[in-house]
Amino acid sequence: MQLHGLMMELIRATGLLQPDQLVPGETLSMSQAFALHELDTDTPLSQQELADRLHLEKSSVSRMAAELERRGLIARERDPDNRRFYRLRITPEGRAFHVRMRGTFHERYTEWVAGRAARPD
Repeated sequence: MQLHGLMMELIRATGLLQPDQLVPGETLSMSQAFALHELDTDTPLSQQELADRLHLEKSSVSRMAAELERRGLIARERDPDNRRFYRLRITPEGRAFHVRMRGTFHERYTEWVAGRAARPD
């Protein structure tokens, strides 16, 4: 199988083609999971920076940020340099959630690789 086919199978196996797909065993969408991943740094991001990194519209990121904030996974703070904008940072609860999610993704990836290795081409 060619590399492109393998990549597409991996994307399908992880549910990345389905924007409303939830993270397995969680109530978080894949987009929200990727947002937590991008925010799991020591430097807060603007909503526009996060939108650029996720290839989403700023309005979508604004709604997503409001939901993640409501759940206590991120904090939205006014940008000290421009009070019209928000900076987003992950909370300790969000970081713990992200660590747990990474474990789930690693398990799914390991299962997928094992399944591929067991199948003759």
